[in-house]
Amino acid sequence: MKTRIFFAAFIAVSFVVTSACDIVGGDYMVYDYCIYITGDTGRTVQISYLERGLVKNTGHGQGSYSDGTIPEYVGGDDNVVIAEAVTLPFFKEINYVSNRQDEQDRFLEIASTNDSTTKAIMFHSDVVLADTFCDVADAFNTSYGVSDECAYCKSLSTDSILNYLKAVKYPCYIEFSQGDTQKRVSLSGVGKWMRETGLYFDNTKH
Repeated sequence: MKTRIFFAAFIAVSFVVTSACDIVGGDYMVYDYCIYITGDTGRTVQISYLERGLVKNTGHGQGSYSDGTIPEYVGGDDNVVIAEAVTLPFFKEINYVSNRQDEQDRFLEIASTNDSTTKAIMFHSDVVLADTFCDVADAFNTSYGVSDECAYCKSLSTDSILNYLKAVKYPCYIEFSQGDTQKRVSLSGVGKWMRETGLYFDNTKH
């Protein structure tokens, strides 16, 4: 029961909270979200998703890395659809531009063949685990490891999170079955799901 309460809180926080990284101008804001895909280690799948496009860095107020290096490309003011082949497991934090007047759909599409192991999830990356204040991304991105203040994340199984999402029919969860060749999910369906299930931040007991 305690585990289910923890995951309910985890889900509640994860899919409501987003924060703007910076202002592009007017009605435009830059937000982020994450995708995580797992399955047979080393398997390659084709994916596509919406991401903020890159433009050539002109060096005019566009910043540099902490070591002083100036990046060749920086984020542009428009979104583009990225299509690529990735090797599992795969994790990525994605920036996209939100235009309040013409909101674009954040989606994840996966194509694979002879596959009955691949699972995936989309979620916002700037949220914390309800009872530890760790970044949700830390529980998924094993290449970054877990910081000392997030020690509890070390015992958090990504498989258990994915199994829970399947059980509560979270709309941005994908699971391939033998014979499936393509799956697509969108963050646009999360709001309706939260209202129907009551699994949202303001409805969670703290």
